Amino acid sequence: MQSSYFARWDGHAVSVRGSRNASPSVYTVLIVSNDGTSQEQNWSAETVERLVLPVDQMAMAPRDVSDRPRTTKDAYSLTYRVQPAIKIDVPEGEEPSTSEDSSEPAPEPEWTNHGTTSPQALALALVAWVVGLGLRNMLFSGSPFNLETRTRHRVQEQRAMGSTGAPASGSTSRKTAPNRQTSRKNRRRRR
Repeated sequence: MQSSYFARWDGHAVSVRGSRNASPSVYTVLIVSNDGTSQEQNWSAETVERLVLPVDQMAMAPRDVSDRPRTTKDAYSLTYRVQPAIKIDVPEGEEPSTSEDSSEPAPEPEWTNHGTTSPQALALALVAWVVGLGLRNMLFSGSPFNLETRTRHRVQEQRAMGSTGAPASGSTSRKTAPNRQTSRKNRRRRR
């Protein structure tokens, strides 16, 4: 089961995509939010089988989703909540009673919590984080375990070839050519 740690939703679980496997461990569920947007999430087979969602390969949301199970999940949480749809059992041949006829409202189903990720996915994320931290430390400090940055050595300013003193500071109005070019000009003049 993949992790949906960063995902967020609040809406209704509408349908499930069919699987080629006879008994899959994970189903892809279409969730339609209250604002009409839809997204697909992977849920465990136990959760989906309890909800009895219809199979829809096209993942098309119906117009009215109020009779479908409600679900909600906050971003950065490791659990999501599902509330099964309210089903009123009516014997065959009878019509469902209206709210005027019944003295008690139908009980609301309880919310159940389900995990968004498997322990293997959490362990893999932790290993990736530790490896990333080690690579960062190697880049900045030279050791995967050292957290202090290494001192940087400043490269000394380069001087012109053949000069022994410090570079001249200040500007001169006349630019001088390097030694090699000056000697060529002098040779030409001498001829």
